[in-house]
Amino acid sequence: NRLIDWLRTQPRPDVIVLSNILLAGMAPALKEALGVPLVCLLQDEEGFLDSLPGPYAKEAWTLVRRNKAAFAASIAVSSYYRQVMARRLDTPPENIAFIPMGVDTAAYEAANKPPEVATIGFLSRMSYDYGLDILVEAALQLRRESGLEQMKLRIAGGKMGQDEEYLRPIRQTLDKEMGADAEIQENYDLESRKAFLKGL
Repeated sequence: NRLIDWLRTQPRPDVIVLSNILLAGMAPALKEALGVPLVCLLQDEEGFLDSLPGPYAKEAWTLVRRNKAAFAASIAVSSYYRQVMARRLDTPPENIAFIPMGVDTAAYEAANKPPEVATIGFLSRMSYDYGLDILVEAALQLRRESGLEQMKLRIAGGKMGQDEEYLRPIRQTLDKEMGADAEIQENYDLESRKAFLKGL
């Protein structure tokens, strides 16, 4: 209601874009109050919704499916995710547009030279779904079998509450097997990501 009150003091928008389906609860009220088309971006929400405890995941999916009717369009960031969300939202895939995400490479600067030691990087949510444990296992195997004892592993990205339990044994393994050659960086802002990528 506060958002709608504020939007009414602004020039009327041509369209409202909600950044993910988790905001779908606002869609019917926004549509009714402002009378403009709403667009929803679809990008990785099902992992969060499925991770809700007990009956809340089912209830959340029910609410999302109900509120999706307020959107004039939905946009998935990959053809794979369009299929996933079409199935989860009980809607035909052709009702979801596909526009691939882009990266503004001008915002990133290459390193002047490669790092002195071979360095593998992981930049994503630090979770089971994104295979961080598989990467750690592969990196340790690579160190053992290739003679790259000085190889470094740098990990950066976001996490949610339930990821901490998953990360605990990974941290312990890295401390034991790699020590200072493994680094987990939890800063995820743009400047941190740029510095992280330059160090790989």
